[in-house]
Amino acid sequence: MRSRSPLISIALFLTLWTTNLYPNNQLAQTTEHVCSLTLGWGNWPPYQHSLNGDIPYGIQIDLVRKVASEAGCTLKFKKQTFSENISAVKDGTVDFIMDTSITKEREEFGYFSDPYRLEVLVLYLKPEFNQQCNSMTLPELIKKTGARVGLNQGNIYGKSVTEAQSDEGLKQQFVYADNNDQLYQLFSSGKIDGFFEDPMVLSYTLKRMQLRGKLKACKVTQKASTVSFMFSKKTVTKELVSKFNEALARIKLTKDYRANWAW
Repeated sequence: MRSRSPLISIALFLTLWTTNLYPNNQLAQTTEHVCSLTLGWGNWPPYQHSLNGDIPYGIQIDLVRKVASEAGCTLKFKKQTFSENISAVKDGTVDFIMDTSITKEREEFGYFSDPYRLEVLVLYLKPEFNQQCNSMTLPELIKKTGARVGLNQGNIYGKSVTEAQSDEGLKQQFVYADNNDQLYQLFSSGKIDGFFEDPMVLSYTLKRMQLRGKLKACKVTQKASTVSFMFSKKTVTKELVSKFNEALARIKLTKDYRANWAW
């Protein structure tokens, strides 16, 4: 019978030593518990955009990086439209997304963080609609003027818009886009008369696309509500969402957060 080689003896010793040091496979569990999350995102400057390739930048990307770091998590990024991101949370191909309003339907497949910012969406239309849109409800405006309103597929725009979307006499006046760039293209080509937008995003984009003066705000038709991070129930635990919330609470105490996001 051959004698055991020194290398085999050393390997056997290390295996037994590691087993005693980490009973019940704790070493494997430690590796499994490293927090790495894939964030689904899409272009929405100045909140988030990409300069080259798919690496995101912007003030909201800076925020989510800080919260994730505070929670002890590393991030990967997957760029796609908002409606695709919602589907990706549902099927678990991304771990979480930003800018989400809480709905009963979404709660079936997603966990929501505490709110992290206030979202304001205002209806902007061509100047010729200005007088009517400041004195009418959205349904009245559409019925009396025939205004064609652009919406992003999958977004939640508030009760009045949701009701109008399901109204047989109004829903044909809504035109849907996959992202904000498509909304501006639809407007520039004359296929819609306006759309809902975040005022900061609109100001940034009108300047970039040389469309200043082409849109006016309808003061009576705006939505203000908080938004949260939404996590996939297929890939993320409630415990991790709690950890993320604790990190978010600490970030909210910082000077930088209060300057950019507090409401």
